[in-house]
Amino acid sequence: MAVTRSQGEPSSRPARAAKSKALLHLSPKAKKGPKSANNSKESGRKSGPRKLTAANLRKKNVMMDDRLINRAIDILNKHMSSTGATISDIFFFEHVKSDPKNWLENRGHFNPNIGGNAAGVNGQLLQAKLVMVPIHFDDHFSCVIRFEAKEEKSVKWELASICSLNDYESCGYIKNIINDHTTLPHSPEYISDEVPSEDRQNSEWSFVPCVAQEELECGPRTVLHLYVASLSTDLLDFKAKIEGLGRVDGLASKVRHWIADLLTPRSGGPAILENPPEWLVDALWSRGTLDPINANALAWSAQGEDAMIIGASPEEMAGIQGAAINRAAHERREVRDVMAPDLLQIPDATLLEFRDGHDLLELKRHHQRRGQGES
Repeated sequence: MAVTRSQGEPSSRPARAAKSKALLHLSPKAKKGPKSANNSKESGRKSGPRKLTAANLRKKNVMMDDRLINRAIDILNKHMSSTGATISDIFFFEHVKSDPKNWLENRGHFNPNIGGNAAGVNGQLLQAKLVMVPIHFDDHFSCVIRFEAKEEKSVKWELASICSLNDYESCGYIKNIINDHTTLPHSPEYISDEVPSEDRQNSEWSFVPCVAQEELECGPRTVLHLYVASLSTDLLDFKAKIEGLGRVDGLASKVRHWIADLLTPRSGGPAILENPPEWLVDALWSRGTLDPINANALAWSAQGEDAMIIGASPEEMAGIQGAAINRAAHERREVRDVMAPDLLQIPDATLLEFRDGHDLLELKRHHQRRGQGES
């Protein structure tokens, strides 16, 4: 309750105490008693406000900073190290925006572990199938993601801009900077160019709409979008997964806690990338293509024709499902969605035969963990 006083009444002790409590909250380790000029030396701590911590991100309307963004990016880069995908640090965009003539040096922001060796960066990373750029611009975080285009496309790359404010104008500005100041949209053979050239671009852009932020969670949302991109097979799959986040109740709060857990080893740390929370699994992999109540439903695609099996008996399902899986595996077709009872019967090796096999395997693990929790 706020302490009030009538006009002319001297300040009360509770009011001063409340102010002191607020100052104690902001200072590193304030001590009682008169302030001493030697307090900072004696304590070995610098005076001033505390640094933002991962725990602070659980609170409503606390904005993430560049330092914590880069910590999260480092974790994601290590998690994706075997895939060849890469994420720049948060300072990359600011450098290419302010200094368009220094592309050779600026691209070193993609891999600080090789000391800014531009040739190495281009050879090892910038021709990767998945390249991501987190962006801090105009007091807001967003990102650009470059996917390798599908074979039927007339371009090599598909670049996507996603912003939790759905700010088309800012995304358009960012697109122009990436196009004019970098070689990320270039054909692979020209990515090592020292000077970007519009004539050598081989890409198309799209804007990916998403759930609008409710608080100041643009930083955590940006990290989440990068993580979702790392789980996506292509731009179309990414859009479907982002759309799935619209089914999450209380997304702002859940994302804030997710990023705090990612940055806090005792709360899960990098392990939560391997075992995402249930709300996130449900959002990303429950595509809604089948009736969720029907336990014996399997949708699969073979020879370009869709078949859906709903309500079959267990005996019928065993025979039909086995034939469908074998045929799809032989044709290396995509299994679009498999409900839990069916999924648990499919061997891991068979799942990995499918185009989205890793996604299906993660979904199977999720159902296994859920089953263990219910038993």
